[in-house]
Amino acid sequence: MATSPAPSGEGSGHRPSRFDRRVLLWIALAFIVGLVLFALAIRHGDKNDFYRAGEVPPSTAEPTYAPLPAPMAGEDGSGIGTLTPPPPVAASETPTAPVAPAPAPVARPAPEPRPAALADRKARPIPGQTPAPDYPMRALRDGETGTVLVLVHIGPDGVPTSTEIAQSSGSRELDRAALQGVRRWRFEPAIGDGHPTVGDVVVPIDFKLSD
Repeated sequence: MATSPAPSGEGSGHRPSRFDRRVLLWIALAFIVGLVLFALAIRHGDKNDFYRAGEVPPSTAEPTYAPLPAPMAGEDGSGIGTLTPPPPVAASETPTAPVAPAPAPVARPAPEPRPAALADRKARPIPGQTPAPDYPMRALRDGETGTVLVLVHIGPDGVPTSTEIAQSSGSRELDRAALQGVRRWRFEPAIGDGHPTVGDVVVPIDFKLSD
């Protein structure tokens, strides 16, 4: 009697088919996705959910109210008493501090007047600063006398810048002595437009023998 061949699936071990593998794979993926969504839901719920106290049940006791006092009876029987105005508040008697007087303005000294402009004038010798020239020994021995007119050119500082003979005495020795003596003189400078300036002046020098 012939025996039928054994099924191909039977043998040494059972091997799952390709369809079974796909089912298991989808189940595993669904399980993993479910875990991820559950974890996200729990985390989101921890951030947004707050503790809420339960509602307090309403009290069954009725509120009690104190009755208002009865109005005072007025003289006219209207039930409204006479309103008495409050006593006037006395003004504060706090002493006020005396107001210090304003300081007197400080008087400023009057400005010194400016010197007036000097009037124009010519140069002139300063008294006490015109020493007499030396009498020449030769002219003295010869008995020479005379008057020398010396033209003096004076600077703005009053010092002679140069001298010359404007009129001779007739003696060379006397003329020379007159020029040398006048160079030692000091003068008040000439004034022009209110300011010292150069000027000229003629001074006479007399040579006389004493008796």
